[in-house]
Amino acid sequence: NCYVGMASIDPLRSVVDRSRDLDIAVFDLEGVDAKIINGGAFQSEIAYLEPIVWPPSKVARDELLTICGYPKATREHQAADRFLFRSVSGSAVRVETLSDEQIGCRFELDLSTVESDRPGEPFPNELGGMSGGLVMAQRPWPGGMRLEAVAIVKEYHGSWDMCYLSPLDAVQFDGTIRTDAGEMLREGLRQRRTAK
Repeated sequence: NCYVGMASIDPLRSVVDRSRDLDIAVFDLEGVDAKIINGGAFQSEIAYLEPIVWPPSKVARDELLTICGYPKATREHQAADRFLFRSVSGSAVRVETLSDEQIGCRFELDLSTVESDRPGEPFPNELGGMSGGLVMAQRPWPGGMRLEAVAIVKEYHGSWDMCYLSPLDAVQFDGTIRTDAGEMLREGLRQRRTAK
């Protein structure tokens, strides 16, 4: 078994679909109590990020995103079988490159608004290990703005301050991943290598 927050799940039984190319896996958490996932904290946040429509709308070039994750530098090995993952989020992260299968953002720590769940503690200067983190965009909503989940962190390159994202619109309403999404990514990479 593995844990989603504080909830234990069997990943082999609960996996709906996965894509190695996009680095996305979808799990069915039906029947898992949301209060157990987050350990009883942040109850209002669960409804706040609940999708209103699916798939989410596409991001645009130069759009500002908020990237969340658990960098390796903030993890604490508390016991042989226990790790504590500290979260980090960065907002005002600009979309630099954009295709149907991949989004590229420059995540510069000195230029982004970065927050940690440990205010006052020194912030890590390396964000490696953010893959799997949620990426959100602000969307208009009656009475103001709302955060919408739009992508998942695929990889982070600290030497270039680049974060590559897999768009969530590749995940269909039933939880399966479009089969053309991974092939589009592979074809795009082949074309870039050939062009060099």
